[in-house]
Amino acid sequence: MNRRQFITSGVMASATFLGGFSAIAQGTLGDWNLKNTHAGRIPRGTGRPPAIIRKAISLGMIQDGTSVLDKYLIAKDCGIQGLELNAPVSDDTLKEYIQARNKAEIPTAGIMFAGNWSQNLGDPDPEKRKIAIESVTTALQQAKELGAPHVLVVPGVVNANVDYESVWKYSLESLFRLLPAVEETRVKIGIENVWNNFLLSPIEMAQYVDQVNNPRVGCLFDIGNILRYGWPEHWIRTLNHRIVNLHIKGFNTSLADSKGKWAGFGVEMQDEGDFSWEPIAKALVDISFRGYLIAEVGGGKKERIQDISNRLQKMVDLVQKTTDEKNNQV
Repeated sequence: MNRRQFITSGVMASATFLGGFSAIAQGTLGDWNLKNTHAGRIPRGTGRPPAIIRKAISLGMIQDGTSVLDKYLIAKDCGIQGLELNAPVSDDTLKEYIQARNKAEIPTAGIMFAGNWSQNLGDPDPEKRKIAIESVTTALQQAKELGAPHVLVVPGVVNANVDYESVWKYSLESLFRLLPAVEETRVKIGIENVWNNFLLSPIEMAQYVDQVNNPRVGCLFDIGNILRYGWPEHWIRTLNHRIVNLHIKGFNTSLADSKGKWAGFGVEMQDEGDFSWEPIAKALVDISFRGYLIAEVGGGKKERIQDISNRLQKMVDLVQKTTDEKNNQV
């Protein structure tokens, strides 16, 4: 099935959804059930398996190496267990990624949709939404070829010219039109919490995901981004089985307050941020999270990549320690 067939079949798939969408369009979100009946790897309750965390970074963070394969091998030498890539890309670049992945034996941790911000699913312009849907479809198809578990998507941007309710309505419509591609590729869409003035609470993010009601549409949760809105551990527990994978970075609110909000990211993971990592590790253990912890920080040469890997290892070790402590209490 090609991209056009995906999108055409998606219109039929979304018809039922749109018929029941009027309450949202009218501004009344109505009652909802926090537990999506279809979504989730692991149900709530007893007998949950232990959390498993794998270390990953973005390929673009590696500044050493003259080829993609060189960068893959550097990541492997530094103990990185997965790489996040951008898509859509050209056929030649896709082939290069696949060859490097196979030779270095490092899996694809995830795909970041290359059109985020410039192309979004919640754009009020239907032609722009169509382009965004087509681009995400291509990203999903390439993600399948790369063996990626998800495509990270920013659903829309709320600003002075685009109201909150419109982004909610249009982005959900777009997600429903993407479901045939999601089902065909078996690649998840991860809605990321970013500074787009949208989905500002964990309950709202869960509600948004549950409106789609598909196990392959969830949340790519960014631990550092959430400090503007709350506490990461609260979000992790509420989002629970909806979390597709994790981004991680440090954040310092004092720097953000004194030097501008983006300055808050100018700190190292674990050592200089102004929030505690222990409750985050405990929340990940409590929900039995299994997936990648993808660092989204400034990269550099091999020494820097090794330092990032070591910092990621601190969280892996903390999760293991928390798991052991929990098991000893049983």
